[in-house]
Amino acid sequence: MFENISTSHGVDRSTVENVELTDGWYSVNAVLDAPLSKMLAFGKLFVGQKLKISGAGLCGWVGPVSPIEASPTVSLVLHINGTYRAHWADRLGFCKTGCAPLAFNCIKSGGGAVPCTFVGIQRIYPVLYRERLSDGEYTVRSERMEAKMQQFYNQSKPDYFRL
Repeated sequence: MFENISTSHGVDRSTVENVELTDGWYSVNAVLDAPLSKMLAFGKLFVGQKLKISGAGLCGWVGPVSPIEASPTVSLVLHINGTYRAHWADRLGFCKTGCAPLAFNCIKSGGGAVPCTFVGIQRIYPVLYRERLSDGEYTVRSERMEAKMQQFYNQSKPDYFRL
């Protein structure tokens, strides 16, 4: 199972921890990535803690299966960028609301996909066209100059090349 996890989800198998997650009714095995495993070792993750999980991978499954019929080899692969502490009073189970956006300074490299973040557009640059010339050099043109060059090129072609 660990070979599957390390190759398909980018988790180093020497640094993973296995845990069991439950919503009080069903349970599923989970594999924590290295940063989450460190949090478990330092006591920041503990038994009884509620987690919000977003973007977890599923490993060891062949097709759709209910939690009751799942084999012990089926497990979730959790990454630190998609795992958050939940409030103690939050209900367990599927959440209808999306996840909280993750700030750029909270994103961990190698921590898996970032499920949600906010970005702001500060500036929109014009489209530029780059052409490689026959001597190996490059020329950069604005959109207006590129349209003029295409028009000039189309006018200079012989009639048998035109469609």
